[in-house]
Amino acid sequence: MLAERRTIKEKEKSLNEAEKEAVSDIDAANELLSDGTTKLTNSISSSAVDQQGVKVASLMIETAKANLRSPRPN
Repeated sequence: MLAERRTIKEKEKSLNEAEKEAVSDIDAANELLSDGTTKLTNSISSSAVDQQGVKVASLMIETAKANLRSPRPN
């Protein structure tokens, strides 16, 4: 019975850590997505379209989307 409780506590601790990592990954991807969107808006709203800025913003957005789709490997 005591061994089962330890095992459950260890699993709970492991799941809590995994959840914290997942939330951190999602927060980072959302921040990258937001920054990429802002950069894209700024790049296309200037009088001369900043082609390099558009490319960088597109990469930021694609990376953020990929990070949100695929969980971090263990």
